Amino acid sequence: MTAPVLDVMQPETANALAPDLETDARQLTVLATIATVEELTTAVADRQRIADLRKRVVDYFAPLKSMAYQLHRKICDRENAIVAPLDARDRLVRDAMANFKRAQDDQRLALERAEQDRRRREDHARALHEASILESAGHADIAAAIVDDAITAPPPAVTLPDPVRNVSGLKFRKVWKWRYAGTAADRERVLKLIPREFLAVDEVKVNSYVRSMKSSGSIPGIEIYSVDEPVR
Repeated sequence: MTAPVLDVMQPETANALAPDLETDARQLTVLATIATVEELTTAVADRQRIADLRKRVVDYFAPLKSMAYQLHRKICDRENAIVAPLDARDRLVRDAMANFKRAQDDQRLALERAEQDRRRREDHARALHEASILESAGHADIAAAIVDDAITAPPPAVTLPDPVRNVSGLKFRKVWKWRYAGTAADRERVLKLIPREFLAVDEVKVNSYVRSMKSSGSIPGIEIYSVDEPVR
Protein backbone atom coordinates (compact mmCIF):
# COMPACT_ATOMS: atom_id res chain seq x y z
CA MET A 1 0.00 0.00 0.00
CA THR A 2 1.44 3.35 -1.04
CA ALA A 3 1.18 6.17 1.48
CA PRO A 4 -0.37 9.39 0.13
CA VAL A 5 1.36 12.75 0.05
CA LEU A 6 0.31 14.85 3.02
CA ASP A 7 -0.48 18.54 3.02
CA VAL A 8 1.78 19.90 5.74
CA MET A 9 -0.50 22.90 6.10
CA GLN A 10 -3.42 20.64 7.01
CA PRO A 11 -2.04 18.24 9.66
CA GLU A 12 -5.52 17.14 10.73
CA THR A 13 -5.81 15.19 7.47
CA ALA A 14 -3.46 12.63 9.05
CA ASN A 15 -6.44 11.38 11.06
CA ALA A 16 -7.92 9.94 7.86
CA LEU A 17 -4.84 7.90 6.92
CA ALA A 18 -4.97 4.10 6.56
CA PRO A 19 -8.70 3.54 7.18
CA ASP A 20 -8.48 -0.07 5.94
CA LEU A 21 -5.65 -0.88 8.33
CA GLU A 22 -7.57 0.68 11.20
CA THR A 23 -10.63 -1.40 10.33
CA ASP A 24 -8.56 -4.58 10.21
CA ALA A 25 -7.01 -3.74 13.56
CA ARG A 26 -10.37 -3.07 15.21
CA GLN A 27 -11.88 -6.28 13.86
CA LEU A 28 -8.97 -8.43 15.00
CA THR A 29 -10.13 -10.71 17.83
CA VAL A 30 -7.79 -12.56 20.16
CA LEU A 31 -7.99 -14.75 23.25
CA ALA A 32 -7.69 -12.82 26.50
CA THR A 33 -7.35 -15.98 28.58
CA ILE A 34 -5.98 -19.43 27.74
CA ALA A 35 -7.29 -22.62 29.33
CA THR A 36 -6.25 -25.40 26.92
CA VAL A 37 -3.36 -26.37 24.70
CA GLU A 38 -5.60 -25.84 21.68
CA GLU A 39 -6.26 -22.27 22.80
CA LEU A 40 -2.53 -21.84 23.33
CA THR A 41 -1.98 -22.91 19.72
CA THR A 42 -4.59 -20.38 18.63
CA ALA A 43 -2.86 -17.68 20.70
CA VAL A 44 0.42 -18.37 18.89
CA ALA A 45 -1.36 -17.84 15.57
CA ASP A 46 -3.06 -14.72 16.94
CA ARG A 47 0.29 -13.18 17.82
CA GLN A 48 1.56 -13.88 14.33
CA ARG A 49 -1.50 -12.21 12.80
CA ILE A 50 -0.97 -9.22 15.09
CA ALA A 51 2.70 -9.05 14.02
CA ASP A 52 1.78 -9.21 10.33
CA LEU A 53 -0.80 -6.44 10.67
CA ARG A 54 1.53 -4.36 12.77
CA LYS A 55 4.23 -4.64 10.08
CA ARG A 56 1.76 -3.48 7.43
CA VAL A 57 0.90 -0.45 9.58
CA VAL A 58 4.55 0.39 10.27
CA ASP A 59 5.48 -0.01 6.60
CA TYR A 60 2.60 2.26 5.59
CA PHE A 61 3.55 5.08 7.96
CA ALA A 62 7.34 4.77 7.58
CA PRO A 63 7.71 7.04 4.51
CA LEU A 64 5.27 9.57 5.95
CA LYS A 65 7.17 9.70 9.24
CA SER A 66 10.46 10.00 7.39
CA MET A 67 9.13 12.88 5.30
CA ALA A 68 7.68 14.60 8.37
CA TYR A 69 10.90 14.07 10.32
CA GLN A 70 13.06 15.49 7.53
CA LEU A 71 10.76 18.49 7.18
CA HIS A 72 10.64 19.01 10.95
CA ARG A 73 14.43 18.83 11.19
CA LYS A 74 14.91 21.30 8.35
CA ILE A 75 12.43 23.73 9.87
CA CYS A 76 13.98 23.38 13.33
CA ASP A 77 17.48 23.84 11.93
CA ARG A 78 16.39 26.99 10.16
CA GLU A 79 14.64 28.28 13.28
CA ASN A 80 17.70 27.56 15.43
CA ALA A 81 19.96 29.30 12.94
CA ILE A 82 18.03 32.50 13.65
CA VAL A 83 17.10 32.00 17.29
CA ALA A 84 20.44 30.68 18.61
CA PRO A 85 22.35 33.95 18.06
CA LEU A 86 19.48 35.86 19.65
CA ASP A 87 19.55 33.58 22.69
CA ALA A 88 23.33 33.97 22.93
CA ARG A 89 23.00 37.76 22.90
CA ASP A 90 20.21 37.63 25.43
CA ARG A 91 22.38 35.52 27.76
CA LEU A 92 25.19 38.06 27.46
CA VAL A 93 22.86 40.90 28.41
CA ARG A 94 21.18 38.87 31.17
CA ASP A 95 24.51 37.89 32.72
CA ALA A 96 25.79 41.48 32.48
CA MET A 97 22.65 42.72 34.25
CA ALA A 98 22.97 40.06 36.96
CA ASN A 99 26.66 40.87 37.46
CA PHE A 100 25.89 44.60 37.69
CA LYS A 101 23.16 44.05 40.27
CA ARG A 102 25.39 41.72 42.28
CA ALA A 103 28.16 44.33 42.29
CA GLN A 104 25.70 47.05 43.26
CA ASP A 105 24.28 44.91 46.07
CA ASP A 106 27.76 44.12 47.39
CA GLN A 107 28.73 47.78 47.27
CA ARG A 108 25.52 48.89 48.98
CA LEU A 109 25.87 46.25 51.72
CA ALA A 110 29.47 47.30 52.33
CA LEU A 111 28.38 50.93 52.65
CA GLU A 112 25.53 49.93 54.99
CA ARG A 113 27.94 47.99 57.20
CA ALA A 114 30.37 50.91 57.23
CA GLU A 115 27.56 53.29 58.20
CA GLN A 116 26.43 50.87 60.92
CA ASP A 117 29.92 50.77 62.35
CA ARG A 118 30.19 54.56 62.24
CA ARG A 119 26.87 55.03 64.04
CA ARG A 120 27.76 52.35 66.58
CA ARG A 121 31.04 54.09 67.35
CA GLU A 122 29.18 57.37 67.76
CA ASP A 123 26.66 55.73 70.09
CA HIS A 124 29.45 54.17 72.16
CA ALA A 125 31.34 57.46 72.35
CA ARG A 126 28.17 59.28 73.38
CA ALA A 127 27.43 56.63 76.04
CA LEU A 128 30.97 56.81 77.42
CA HIS A 129 30.75 60.60 77.58
CA GLU A 130 27.43 60.47 79.46
CA ALA A 131 28.77 57.75 81.75
CA SER A 132 31.86 59.81 82.49
CA ILE A 133 29.73 62.78 83.49
CA LEU A 134 27.45 60.62 85.66
CA GLU A 135 30.39 58.87 87.30
CA SER A 136 31.96 62.23 88.08
CA ALA A 137 28.71 63.23 89.69
CA GLY A 138 28.77 60.13 91.88
CA HIS A 139 26.31 58.00 89.88
CA ALA A 140 28.61 55.08 89.10
CA ASP A 141 25.81 52.51 88.88
CA ILE A 142 23.87 54.54 86.34
CA ALA A 143 27.04 55.18 84.39
CA ALA A 144 27.82 51.44 84.26
CA ALA A 145 24.25 50.68 83.11
CA ILE A 146 24.53 53.19 80.28
CA VAL A 147 27.79 51.62 79.12
CA ASP A 148 26.28 48.11 79.29
CA ASP A 149 23.23 49.21 77.32
CA ALA A 150 25.46 50.71 74.64
CA ILE A 151 27.49 47.51 74.39
CA THR A 152 24.50 45.14 74.21
CA ALA A 153 22.34 47.34 71.99
CA PRO A 154 21.59 45.88 68.52
CA PRO A 155 23.41 47.50 65.63
CA PRO A 156 21.59 50.52 64.22
CA ALA A 157 19.44 49.74 61.19
CA VAL A 158 20.86 51.24 58.03
CA THR A 159 19.15 50.87 54.66
CA LEU A 160 20.57 52.73 51.71
CA PRO A 161 18.49 53.28 48.56
CA ASP A 162 18.88 50.76 45.76
CA PRO A 163 19.33 52.66 42.47
CA VAL A 164 18.58 49.52 40.46
CA ARG A 165 14.96 49.63 41.62
CA ASN A 166 14.42 52.89 39.75
CA VAL A 167 15.07 51.36 36.31
CA SER A 168 11.75 51.13 34.49
CA GLY A 169 10.79 47.65 33.29
CA LEU A 170 13.62 45.95 35.19
CA LYS A 171 12.69 42.97 37.34
CA PHE A 172 14.71 40.31 39.07
CA ARG A 173 13.66 36.99 40.55
CA LYS A 174 15.74 34.97 42.96
CA VAL A 175 16.60 31.55 41.53
CA TRP A 176 18.09 28.99 43.91
CA LYS A 177 20.61 26.58 42.43
CA TRP A 178 23.12 24.06 43.74
CA ARG A 179 26.56 22.71 42.99
CA TYR A 180 28.90 20.18 44.51
CA ALA A 181 30.99 21.61 47.30
CA GLY A 182 34.73 21.92 46.84
CA THR A 183 36.60 21.37 43.62
CA ALA A 184 36.41 18.57 41.08
CA ALA A 185 39.26 16.86 42.93
CA ASP A 186 37.04 16.70 46.04
CA ARG A 187 34.11 15.09 44.21
CA GLU A 188 34.57 11.54 45.50
CA ARG A 189 34.86 12.73 49.09
CA VAL A 190 31.89 15.08 48.73
CA LEU A 191 29.63 12.39 47.26
CA LYS A 192 30.11 10.29 50.39
CA LEU A 193 28.80 13.18 52.49
CA ILE A 194 25.46 13.54 50.66
CA PRO A 195 22.58 12.15 52.79
CA ARG A 196 20.95 8.95 51.54
CA GLU A 197 17.56 10.61 50.95
CA PHE A 198 19.11 12.73 48.21
CA LEU A 199 20.58 9.76 46.34
CA ALA A 200 18.89 7.84 43.48
CA VAL A 201 19.36 4.30 42.24
CA ASP A 202 21.16 4.07 38.90
CA GLU A 203 18.49 1.89 37.26
CA VAL A 204 20.35 1.78 33.93
CA LYS A 205 23.38 0.35 35.69
CA VAL A 206 21.21 -2.12 37.65
CA ASN A 207 19.47 -3.33 34.47
CA SER A 208 22.80 -3.83 32.73
CA TYR A 209 24.17 -5.74 35.72
CA VAL A 210 21.09 -8.00 35.97
CA ARG A 211 21.13 -8.80 32.25
CA SER A 212 24.82 -9.64 32.46
CA MET A 213 24.93 -11.60 35.72
CA LYS A 214 21.46 -13.24 35.56
CA SER A 215 20.85 -15.69 38.42
CA SER A 216 24.41 -15.31 39.74
CA GLY A 217 23.93 -11.61 40.40
CA SER A 218 23.37 -10.16 43.85
CA ILE A 219 22.59 -6.58 44.90
CA PRO A 220 21.62 -5.83 48.52
CA GLY A 221 18.06 -4.52 48.68
CA ILE A 222 17.21 -5.67 45.15
CA GLU A 223 15.50 -8.93 44.13
CA ILE A 224 16.74 -10.41 40.87
CA TYR A 225 14.19 -12.70 39.19
CA SER A 226 13.25 -13.99 35.76
CA VAL A 227 10.00 -14.38 33.82
CA ASP A 228 9.22 -16.51 30.76
CA GLU A 229 7.95 -14.29 27.96
CA PRO A 230 6.63 -15.91 24.77
CA VAL A 231 8.72 -15.15 21.69
CA ARG A 232 6.88 -14.60 18.43
